[in-house]
Amino acid sequence: MKLKRILFSRKGISKLSYIILLLMLFISCNSNKKGAEEITVFNLQQSFINKDESRFLNQFPKDLKEFNSYFGWNAANNKPQELYGEANAYIDYWFELLQNNHEHEKTIITICSEGKWQPDAINYFQDKTLAYIKKKNKYHLINDLNDEKARAVLFFLYDSPNPVFDEDFHSHLSPSKQQLVGELFESVFKDKELSEKSSINTINPEDFSGEYQLLDGFTYYSNADEIKYYKSAIIFEKLSNTDYGYYYVDKIKEVSPIGYHGVIRQLNGKFYNLGIKENTSKNENAEGNSTGELF
Repeated sequence: MKLKRILFSRKGISKLSYIILLLMLFISCNSNKKGAEEITVFNLQQSFINKDESRFLNQFPKDLKEFNSYFGWNAANNKPQELYGEANAYIDYWFELLQNNHEHEKTIITICSEGKWQPDAINYFQDKTLAYIKKKNKYHLINDLNDEKARAVLFFLYDSPNPVFDEDFHSHLSPSKQQLVGELFESVFKDKELSEKSSINTINPEDFSGEYQLLDGFTYYSNADEIKYYKSAIIFEKLSNTDYGYYYVDKIKEVSPIGYHGVIRQLNGKFYNLGIKENTSKNENAEGNSTGELF
């Protein structure tokens, strides 16, 4: 009888220990879930404002889709994403923190390998990546990749409306990666250039809807010298046989992107920027003062 009690007591202790172990595991799992902060635009904003470095690095987008959803242009709704106008400041801060947090450098590769050139935030990230790799001698980030991944990254870094070969950058790449760059310029970028020239030569003069990139240009501020445009693009959408809606954005270094939109009318080879005139009679046309050939 005493032996049975001892055995039962031992069994009881074993069951109790098992139950306690399960409870501890359950509590630990829930604690971890609560500890992992949700990735949101709001949390990124708060970490940026408070200069909470660790939190900011964790909240910064980890792929191109998320990056565009924060800093890009919402094409479906034809409006900027929430952090569109502040994108450069956030990107600058991220690259600044990256210098002492090398474990986050893999995000560079992830974003670059999924991308192609776009104006504004994507273009700025492209420029900052090139500058970071060259200044910090981080060529191993590309040289250590397999050729498939490296090709995607190199395509993004060189891609633009007018791709330019960077001799200094190229000289620091491994032989296999240099070969990939050569192939890109001999095939992909060459075909792209020919395609763009062909589309320009065959464009219907009566229908110029589409997207255009400025290759080179300058602007002026009052009491200031000429300033070179960093990037600029315009999109035309045909509304009728004579009218086109347009959205235009330009970027000057160290200045937030500036956008414009409106409607222009094509009549007899000339273009009129439509607007509303004050104090006009019913017989007067509502058109702006800006006339002349657009291209």
